[in-house]
Amino acid sequence: MSDLEHAALFEDQLFDGEEILWTGRPDPSVNFDRRDLALVPFSIAWAGFAIFATAGFVKGYIEAAGSGGQEGSFLFLALAAMFSLLGLYLLVGRFFNKRWNKLRLYYALTNYRVLILDTGTTSPLSGTPWDKVPAIGKVQGFVGTGTVTFAQVRWWKTDTGNTGLEFFTLLPQRKVTAFYDIAEVDRVYNLANELGHQRWRIP
Repeated sequence: MSDLEHAALFEDQLFDGEEILWTGRPDPSVNFDRRDLALVPFSIAWAGFAIFATAGFVKGYIEAAGSGGQEGSFLFLALAAMFSLLGLYLLVGRFFNKRWNKLRLYYALTNYRVLILDTGTTSPLSGTPWDKVPAIGKVQGFVGTGTVTFAQVRWWKTDTGNTGLEFFTLLPQRKVTAFYDIAEVDRVYNLANELGHQRWRIP
């Protein structure tokens, strides 16, 4: 889909006098970003421990059942299996979810707002006016793409966006407005700063 076709997706949602100055979308082929430097080792440790524990519970449960003893608990076995499944999701499944999320997203910058269109939701468009954007940041990716954030991101505020763990955004103060894994990240960052400064009336 071309930039013009991307722009057409937003046209019905624009205010009077609002003009689209850039459109794009996340690259679904990009699997890793800098947060994965911590998430991947954590996922490996979690999955390894959970699978090892589950195997131990299964062995103990079978042995107890075979001997007619009362040792071993089906509840513990079920919990261990649940943690194993979560570990596998952290290790592998979240990347499939991450790609699926990206295929639904479109981004745009206008002279009034930062726009994110999620075609997979009942309320697909979210827009942040430039005078409500507290800060603009840029994170360079590993393969020529990068992320532009439109938020004041604090070290204690965990951003789960674009990790495949977006269900944690149900917790308060978790979601960050950002364009993840986009090409031309420098161009978008510079344009965003220019538009932001104009709206904030910074000389």
